[in-house]
Amino acid sequence: MSIFVVQKKLHVRPDRCDDFEQMWQFRKPRLSRTPGFVAFKLIRNKEYVTEYIAETSWHHCNDFKAWVETHDFTHYRDRYNPQKILHISELIVDVPDTNFYDFVQSF
Repeated sequence: MSIFVVQKKLHVRPDRCDDFEQMWQFRKPRLSRTPGFVAFKLIRNKEYVTEYIAETSWHHCNDFKAWVETHDFTHYRDRYNPQKILHISELIVDVPDTNFYDFVQSF
């Protein structure tokens, strides 16, 4: 089985960590219905509590590529809550560091 993993390291404004974490709950219903989506993990650094890793897993790289071309992706990438109309730049400090991986093994 081939799994494609996308990890983004994000540095969140200290006063916006709660909003940042809530943002992902808002995205969950749409993302979980996306073809090829496997899992999502949000990981907070224990020592630097404003540093997070957002990780998504996909059945194939093409599933991820198809997702980033959807209206849902472009809409929710920039705004996390339509009622608040917050732009992601209000929550994070800098441009996320994004890395792409092929899953090898787990045990």
